[in-house]
Order: sequence, then C-alpha cells, then structure tokens
Amino acid sequence: MPGGDTQIYLWDEILPSGRSQAFYAVSGDSKNINGRVRATTYDVCLSDHSFDPLARLPVMGRTLSARPANSLFLVQFVSTPLPEFRFDIESLGGQIHRFLTDHTFLVEMSTETLKQVTALPYVRWTGPYHPEYRVENFLRKALIGATAKLDEQRYSIMVCSRDHDRQVDIDTVYYEVYLGETSPPSYFDTTPSYPATQTSITYDPGALNANTQYYWQIVAHDNRGKSTPGPIWSYSTGSAPLLFFAGMDIPVSNGAISGSYADTHASDDVYEGITERATNRSFLEHKWSIDVVGGYSAYTFSVEAYHTFNTEGDDFVFAYSTDDVNYMNIVTVTKTSDDDTAQTFSLPASISGTVYIKVLDLDRTKGNRIKDSIYVDQMFVEATP
Repeated sequence: MPGGDTQIYLWDEILPSGRSQAFYAVSGDSKNINGRVRATTYDVCLSDHSFDPLARLPVMGRTLSARPANSLFLVQFVSTPLPEFRFDIESLGGQIHRFLTDHTFLVEMSTETLKQVTALPYVRWTGPYHPEYRVENFLRKALIGATAKLDEQRYSIMVCSRDHDRQVDIDTVYYEVYLGETSPPSYFDTTPSYPATQTSITYDPGALNANTQYYWQIVAHDNRGKSTPGPIWSYSTGSAPLLFFAGMDIPVSNGAISGSYADTHASDDVYEGITERATNRSFLEHKWSIDVVGGYSAYTFSVEAYHTFNTEGDDFVFAYSTDDVNYMNIVTVTKTSDDDTAQTFSLPASISGTVYIKVLDLDRTKGNRIKDSIYVDQMFVEATP
C-alpha cells in the first residue's frame, strides 16, 4: 500500500483438478501475514447477474443502462476491503454507500474521482451501477416490455442518499477483526459479508503463539456505510501441541511421485502425489519416516488426503510401524476430493523414536490396471503435553 507497510500478495495456483485458483494474503508489517491465506473468486454477485468483470460484462439494454450523468459505481478490490481502502476513497471525494458483494463497494462519486479511484493500486475494476443491476428479474422484464404490465402491488425501494439515515434497508454486515498482543490491537482481517439477520458467526484467526495474551476487537460495518466498534477483549493461549512431520520419502512400489514429503508439512492444497504402477494389475506402496520425541501424554496421527476417482473400488490405507516390519492399519482414505478435513488415529502413549508410515492401495485384482493416485496435503504426528 502506498505510504505504509501494508502489503497485499496475489497469486494463482493450478489445483490437481487442473482448475486455476486465485489466492490473496495481507501483511500489515511487510513480514507477517494477517489472518490466513485465502482462496477467492472475483465474481460480482448481484440479484440476477454474476460475473467476473475482467472476463466478461453483462450486455445492458438501453432502457436499464446507466446514463452519462450516472454517479453510482461499483468498485472491486483485489482483496477483501481494508480500512485503508475506505479512507483513500473518501479522501478523494467518494462516498461509500454499502458493501455490495465480496471485494466490492457501491460508491457515489464524480467522473474525476472515478478516474482517481480506478488508478489506485488495489482497485481491480470499476464500472457503472446500471439500473438493471438493481431490480428483480420480473421488474426488469416488465420495464423492457418483455412481459405484460404489472399488477398494482407494494414494492420495496432502497434509496442511496448523502443522508445515510434515509436509506431504508440493512441487508448485509461485514466485520473488521483487530487482533494483537498489545492494546488496542491492530487491524488483522476483514470477513466476507453476512445477512444482517444472522445472529452469530465464527471466525478462525489461524495459528497463534502459545502461552501468549492476545487482545481483540470487532468493528461491524453495515451496507449503509455505518460502523459500530465493539469492546476490546483479551484472552491467553495455552501450551501448543508439538507436531512431528515426515523427514524422508521411502519409495517402495509406485509408478510416479509428484512433489515430496516436504509438501505434506502444511494444509495448503500443495500435495505430494503418489501414483500406482501397473503390470497385470495396479498397485502402490509408499513409506515415510517421522522422528517422534517420546515422553508426552498422548500422540495422534493425522492425515489430510484424497485419491482419484475410480470404478474399481480402490481405496488407500495408511499404516504405522516402529520397526518397519510389523505394521498396523490405522486410517483408510475413501475421499475423491479434498474437503480440508483430516483423518486421525490415536497412537500408543509409549511411542518414541522413528515412526514409519506406509500407504497401500486396497484393490490388487488381476485385470484392474487403472493407475490411481493418492494425494497427501498434510500429515503429522501430534504430541500433547
């Protein structure tokens, strides 16, 4: 961000399905990420239109398109709106009427201000707020003459005015999260928008430091442009569990490996992929070694994985051993897509030293030669103090 330490990181990743996924992250000090890395889309979602404005724009008929004197515009950002965005737009003379859809504000401004706002480095797109975007589909059809005249009935109208108190409805609310080790806490993250009628939401700040006192505050913003700060609260975190990750791949019988054991250290949709080999049947066996420190009260194996879809009923089983000879099956992976959910198994409290983890396919029927793959996003042994 110009004139400050805030940085916004943007990138795309190719998922195992072949689909491109956009991500963003925000840093308040150019060093540490605020909140979490977030997957995102850039669709502007309106009542009867949903579009990525850099990919395509809806075709507007003349009747319900914005006129040259229009002063209402959509402003889409590269990330969820930050407090700096609002400050800059208002400093340039724009008036933010509401948070319309993810990443997007409805702003009233002159054409000169529009040029300045469009040039801001974190603004992805600006465009007119066409009348067609604002009416329900049955009204749109009647206004353009596609249906018969409407019957007399009651209609609801939301008014955007410089007098915010005249605006009729509060439809949505979003929240700024302030979190830190000092009071008052610094800005941390902004949530997506929620219906104003929703009475509770949950928020995950991601990993926090152990044995640390944190301060937090929530500032609510409604779609009228008004905000309400909450009180500053504090809490302390406890002792963190210790995680032991794979330190080595031990290939046994497989056709191909993409990535490595290092890709199993974080739940980040970056996978180690292992594919079966095939002769007169397909089969797979792969091992990892994990060095575990003994002396803790409990140990849990955790794996977040899925395999490719197949019609042979082939799933994959994870097993563990402390001597690389005698293995015990502990987790069976049947999922064919990544649901970001780990499968777990409680290991003996006496476990210590090198733990071997093995994955095998479960169908080795002669003639079944389809080469299935297992994708491991994260895998570790967790020790609880």
